[in-house]
Amino acid sequence: MLVRAVNLAISHQRQRLMGERTVRVEPVALVPMRADGVAYFGLTEDVRDMDWFAGRQYAATAGGLVVLNDAGQVIARYTILDGLPSHDLTALATFKEQLYIGTAHSGLISYDGRAFTQYRFVQPRAQHVTSLLAEEQRLLVGTFDGGLFEYDGHQFRHYTMPSASAQVTCVFSRYPEIYVGTFAQGLFVWRDGQWTRLTKKDGLPSDRITSIVEHDGKILASSDTGLVQVVAAGIVPLTPISNIAAMVRFGEHLFAGLVTGQIMRLPTSAQRSLSQVELTALTLPQNAACSALIEGAGRLWVCTTRGIYVTARPGVEPLERFDHTSTTFQLSAAHISALAMDWRGRLWIGYFDRGIDVVAPDEPRRLAHLEDLSIREINHIYPDELTRRMFIGTSRGVVMIDDMLKQQIYTEADGLISNAVAHVLPIPANMVFPLPDHQLVSEQAIVVATGRGLSIYADNRFRSLNAFHGLASNHLYTSARVGDKLFVGSLNGLNELEGLRVVRTFHTSNSKLSHNWVSALAVAGHTLYIGTYGGGVDALLPSGEMIGYASLIGRCSVNPNAMHVSGNRLYVGTLEHGLWILDIANNTWSRVNRGLGSLNVTAITSDAQAIYVATDYGLTRIPMAALTP
Repeated sequence: MLVRAVNLAISHQRQRLMGERTVRVEPVALVPMRADGVAYFGLTEDVRDMDWFAGRQYAATAGGLVVLNDAGQVIARYTILDGLPSHDLTALATFKEQLYIGTAHSGLISYDGRAFTQYRFVQPRAQHVTSLLAEEQRLLVGTFDGGLFEYDGHQFRHYTMPSASAQVTCVFSRYPEIYVGTFAQGLFVWRDGQWTRLTKKDGLPSDRITSIVEHDGKILASSDTGLVQVVAAGIVPLTPISNIAAMVRFGEHLFAGLVTGQIMRLPTSAQRSLSQVELTALTLPQNAACSALIEGAGRLWVCTTRGIYVTARPGVEPLERFDHTSTTFQLSAAHISALAMDWRGRLWIGYFDRGIDVVAPDEPRRLAHLEDLSIREINHIYPDELTRRMFIGTSRGVVMIDDMLKQQIYTEADGLISNAVAHVLPIPANMVFPLPDHQLVSEQAIVVATGRGLSIYADNRFRSLNAFHGLASNHLYTSARVGDKLFVGSLNGLNELEGLRVVRTFHTSNSKLSHNWVSALAVAGHTLYIGTYGGGVDALLPSGEMIGYASLIGRCSVNPNAMHVSGNRLYVGTLEHGLWILDIANNTWSRVNRGLGSLNVTAITSDAQAIYVATDYGLTRIPMAALTP
């Protein structure tokens, strides 16, 4: 009885020291969706972590979970179509015959080889898992928004850290001590039942800790500006090496992976100081940043933003690409900002920061990748079948690309009012210049909505309008043609133009417009559909009446130019609610939120067979037949 009482007292004391707050975690069995021909394309090239489970190698990527064989060939892929709540995976750890998976938005997931289970951290709330560390009797779960958790296979416990805003970046344990690195609050050490916090005031080169390892009995911690040893008395500076993203012990050496693309070996000889850093021959390909270093199967594995690399003898043998993506179509980036289908049936995918992919969608296969100083940050793509040119709105100006991918670029140097182009629309020149045809050199004008006003290109020159000329705002997002009228959406209302003159502005104060921030426009027949950022969707009918749909779909935020009309349907991409679909003939709405890379739908296009829905986490192809009620 005495032993039992002592154990119970110890348990109670441990709980008190860990924290008094109740831990509430809800397990949810994840069920695969019935795909019905739905296909998802993500960025599995961006690898965050690796582990071995049930004799197979697993990779956590920005495009889901990938299973590999010893040759690097893909055995299986798991995405939202297989039940995962998120593709943005961050960490892996094998614990008690389960593979545990950290996500950036959906908490913790376990996989038993057959099915997935999600653990939702409700109290305290946490969604962003940054690190997992498996020990024999516990799994440590570091989160960016909820601190540190411990799981014994049955129950979760929460460590109350001295800083309520401790954003955990890495976790290391030398039982019973726990070392926790954070994003901006320094290093926390759990020792003798209490926390000790170490910051720049205590000798850390920076309060941003990126990795913690044990080497030769020493606890080493890296920050974004240097490497230190952690001792009972505090911090011992070692070397000012910067940009370390990960560290690992491999053989007799300690290796550090840098976000700049190098793998560096730190000397371990007792006769040499750790401040003497030796660069190895391990250099990653251009634009590849190290995410994690892992020792396994007698080899050093390097997880990067451009795939997995491996070597058995670092510094002697070069890194080899463990090409887990070679047999599948890969997006060039996860964050898609624009989509368009051209007259040849090619899918154009514009990225937030990686230019454009031109893709044969049926295979799928990349036909070309366009990226340079002008074609990089893509805001809008418009296919003009009449002239067989693609009009590209970028942060560097307007780019026109012909059928053979030849480029022509217009910038402020050519008269464009601003290089920050949000939308491009070709229209008949006589809409804005009502002159006899023989006085016009060109029959086409190009309307360019920018961050500083409106520019219209015709007759080999730009003419521009801004708030001084009557626009509701200089910050423009979109434009549309309805018959012989031109409409331009702005930060402060909807502008109607005749020629180069603003004849009317729709505001919430003088019309039924649901919100002044007009982010997207689409036309079906003679009806103008208006997407707003915060008010949802409105429609300007041919009669001149404006109606709103907030009572049916809510006051959602429509993403810039994320509206598309195909057949008898209007597709609307929102910031937080996925994809809304209006059956125009029946005036009924339906919503799609499963099967998408995220609920942040950024662009939409279609062909005769399918609709393509882009998000900030990949691309989903949905057959038209799957949308039939």
